[in-house]
Amino acid sequence: MKHLTLLTLLAFAAPFGWGEEVFVGKPIAWVVMSGDKVHRTVLTGSKQSEFQSVVVKMDGRYFWQSREMKELERHERGRFVTFLATDGTGYIKIDSSVALDSSTSQRTAYIEHLLLGLNTSTYQGWVVK
Repeated sequence: MKHLTLLTLLAFAAPFGWGEEVFVGKPIAWVVMSGDKVHRTVLTGSKQSEFQSVVVKMDGRYFWQSREMKELERHERGRFVTFLATDGTGYIKIDSSVALDSSTSQRTAYIEHLLLGLNTSTYQGWVVK
C-alpha cells in the first residue's frame, strides 16, 4: 500500500511542477524496428512537442516524466550521460560534449530508446534543457 501511495503521488506531482526538470529533449526523428522492418519518420511541429522527452528529479531520484513516471538511474561515462529505466524498458543517452549555451548555435544531441517486447522505438533529437 505504501508503494501504491508513493506512485500515485509521483504520477500527480510531476505534471503540476513538483520536482526539477533536469532534461527536456525535442525529437527530430523516430525510428521503429519490428522484426525485419524498419520505419523512420521525420518529426516536425506538433509531433515534436507530442513526443518530447522529459526527466525530472525529485528527492534525489530521477523519473521519466514523459514515460509514465518510470524511475531512472543516472550514469555518467566520458561525454555521455545515460538515464536508464530501472525496469529495463528503455534509456535516454545524452551527448554532453557540447554544452547547451545561448551564446553558441551548437546543440547537444540525444537518443531515447524504448523496448517494446521484441520491437524497439528510438527517438533522436536535440536537448532543449
